Amino acid sequence: MVEKSKSMKRILISLTLLALAATAFAQEDERADLGYGAGVAPDETSAAVSFLSGEQIEGSIQRQVLNTLYGLLPGLQVYQNGSGYLPSGISPVLTVRGKGSYSGNNVLVLVDGIVRDASEVETSEVASVTVLKDAVSLARYGIRGADGAVLITTRRGGKEPFRLKASLRTGIQMPVGVPRMAGPVDFANALNEARASDGLTPYYSVSNIASLADGTNNIIPTTDWQGLMLRKIGTASDVNISIDGSTRSTRYYIYADYSSNRGFLRNTRLTEDINTQAEFYSLKLRSNLDIDITPTTELSIGLSGRLQQMQGPQAGLDLTAMYTAPTVGIPARYDNMWVRTNLYDNPVGSILGTGAKSDFGRSLSGDITLRQSFEMLLKGLKAEVRVAYDNSAIICDRKNFEYSYLTVSPLYDGAGNLTDYSLAQYGNDTEIAFATWLSSQYMRFTGWAKIGWDRTFGGHSISTAVIAQRDGYKLTGAGNSFKHYDFIYSLDYSYGKKYLFSLTLDESASSLLTTGDKFRFYPAASLGWVLTQEGFMKGASWIEFLKLRASAGLVGMDANLVYDMDKQFNGAGGSYTFVSGTTQHGSKEGDLPSVGIRPETDLKINAGADFRFPLGIYGQIDWFRNHRTGLRTVAGNAVSGVLGIGLSDAFTGEVTNTGFELGLGLRHSFGDVTVDLGGTLSFVRSTIDHMEEEYSPAAYQYQKGGSVDRYYALVSDGFYSASDFDTEGNLKGIDCTFGTVKPGDVKYKDLNGDGRIDNYDYTWLDTPLTPQLYYGFHIGASWKGIGFEAIFQGIGDRTVVTNLASIYQPLYGGDKNVSEYYLQNRWTPDAVSPRYPRLTTLENNNNFRDSDVWTANGKYLKLRELELHYDLPARIISFAKLQQARVFLRGNNLFSIDSVGIFDPEYIELGYPRYRTVLLGLSVQF
Repeated sequence: MVEKSKSMKRILISLTLLALAATAFAQEDERADLGYGAGVAPDETSAAVSFLSGEQIEGSIQRQVLNTLYGLLPGLQVYQNGSGYLPSGISPVLTVRGKGSYSGNNVLVLVDGIVRDASEVETSEVASVTVLKDAVSLARYGIRGADGAVLITTRRGGKEPFRLKASLRTGIQMPVGVPRMAGPVDFANALNEARASDGLTPYYSVSNIASLADGTNNIIPTTDWQGLMLRKIGTASDVNISIDGSTRSTRYYIYADYSSNRGFLRNTRLTEDINTQAEFYSLKLRSNLDIDITPTTELSIGLSGRLQQMQGPQAGLDLTAMYTAPTVGIPARYDNMWVRTNLYDNPVGSILGTGAKSDFGRSLSGDITLRQSFEMLLKGLKAEVRVAYDNSAIICDRKNFEYSYLTVSPLYDGAGNLTDYSLAQYGNDTEIAFATWLSSQYMRFTGWAKIGWDRTFGGHSISTAVIAQRDGYKLTGAGNSFKHYDFIYSLDYSYGKKYLFSLTLDESASSLLTTGDKFRFYPAASLGWVLTQEGFMKGASWIEFLKLRASAGLVGMDANLVYDMDKQFNGAGGSYTFVSGTTQHGSKEGDLPSVGIRPETDLKINAGADFRFPLGIYGQIDWFRNHRTGLRTVAGNAVSGVLGIGLSDAFTGEVTNTGFELGLGLRHSFGDVTVDLGGTLSFVRSTIDHMEEEYSPAAYQYQKGGSVDRYYALVSDGFYSASDFDTEGNLKGIDCTFGTVKPGDVKYKDLNGDGRIDNYDYTWLDTPLTPQLYYGFHIGASWKGIGFEAIFQGIGDRTVVTNLASIYQPLYGGDKNVSEYYLQNRWTPDAVSPRYPRLTTLENNNNFRDSDVWTANGKYLKLRELELHYDLPARIISFAKLQQARVFLRGNNLFSIDSVGIFDPEYIELGYPRYRTVLLGLSVQF
């Protein structure tokens, strides 16, 4: 397996290198956003940043900008959110250069320089995306920047006198990763097999199963729950229009988008006037305006608003009941009533038949910026002030009711044949109850002021700025108000665009820190050397641009702190009964207060190079090392409970992230053919240097020295066979303390060699749950208006947990279903290479423990997006005064090469399914 894994790595690296990478680098006239109104041409900075222009993602099928970034930016890892899936889509999980902390991950996402919810930013309104990765680019975000930052800039007007763009697309969505459950005959046989393994009598007789198989059954109800719950197709549509342009003193950009989505649920009109279909509707408006008030004064205004409605079953979109209910033994309805058993719920009734909910969201974001030049006082002197206010809320509307139902129980004859069912009625039908309330609200105020001085004289260029920033936001609920302050000084210097130097100093404060100790100091610096500006490189025709750079500095992170950690709160204790019979309530001491509270501090070191070669080949490569200290951890892990009181948290944890990232690119035209190839590759290893851990006699049970985010589990060693037991059925050679085992049960490795399988044989598996290898590449070409683009993305060195009941862990406990996949891979006496243990209906303390049996290799390669397009010739569209018209067919999530198979490898859950989308559209430009 080790050699196979190494071989896979080499193949993936080779594919990425061969595919090259174009998407991560800017054109010469584009500028990366560094925040606080600062932008820089990528060639002229010594910081480690990745840049993507809006044009490179404008054609994406995804509506939300973050969902377009898979594998496109070196250093940025984008993962599907595993917390659920909705027709509206969910913002993905982001990491920048891996997880730097075992306490969490908090990548800072800013929209137009303000911390905002990027899920509300449509792909078509994006001008650029910049990822800040090293200390000198992140230090200006001080106590919030250690996990990296993603800066999204929206479009503004000014490039054209007037331009109108419109796009319409509509299409279908198809569920993927929906495992099939056993059919009636397979389930009946599996249940009998499990009961036989447990020493119990069959549930279904031979004649019962025969009647199910040959279609003569008229006693045992059969139900295709997945067929009743899910359709094979949903619909999606989107229309947007944008207007931008300029006048003598004004530049404007206006954008509007309406989108709708209708999901996969079936039987959504079970009650009159109540629709339980999963649906989503959204209306988005944006207006960005720049006004030259005077020749030296500019006013910029940005306004954005969104209205959205998401509806579905009031029970939610958890479809566990659909997978749990067996296909045999329970009818959906009988005598116009819902039916269930004492062990199995009725998924149609409980999910689709108890009412509907609608969440109405509205959000408004606004910012105003005033820029003033003071050239009359000092050449290059300027000032800038920005104020922003964001507000959003979600209002919930519910219509729910309860229903009466029948429970069915089997009846048998003397020969053990199931002959009939008894029925019993429970519950009552109730009237529809209505409820509306404010579910959540969010308010943020941000303001900053900057004084800057930019000057070029001779070969020297200097840019310096002093910035004061205040950010405050409040969420629904107590203790959810937060403030941050930053006082920033930055200096950028270059000589002849050959020698580059940057310095950032930030004194940063957080309201989460204790009174009198709220500020921390974060310095960072970087150096750059553009070798192609040197005289000895002037005649080198084999290379166009080569820059070496290095940076080092400190950045912080306060997101893992909470209020009042420095205080001890005493609370209610036990009750005491005295001789008189009266009961008195006591009190008890709370946990000890924390001392030495501090944010996490990350020492970031980076070395890299940017380069361009003839024929449009270009790229970047970086090596980095981040050492995080001050991680919050539970001190009680290292102290005996004999102390008799809850302990405070400690801030002693340490993690080191080391890795490299690579991007290469080719964008070139060969006559009428334009080729655009691109890809990125990153490898990150996160190592725990220190954390407070409970004592263990076994070194392999400590996390120290291993990767962040590993899985704590037993290590399997196949399955027990008859030869492992003596004639009396006792296990030979080893003592398993997890209960009585039988042939077909999981055999575990005795890691400490004490002859016992117990809790001291648990260990941390080597491959973490967070991928260490992340890559992506795209291939595109066009010829005379006909073109295509394919975007691939993949990961490696990742473990996924597959411990879902009914799918991977069936039948046990008597209240679960079984999947076709499990039946194909279970242990039987004659199975050649079983993947899973024997079937059982009883509780099993041995088989279903956390172990590597219930994990899988999480590597995958996905075709994220594919587009085919045709640009209509000018002679055809000129009559309509169109500058451009494109017809396109786009698809996403089209296929996956992975080891999981039955699920989307990014979403191993029993919720609303992932989907594949195919859209047909038309875009025009006037």
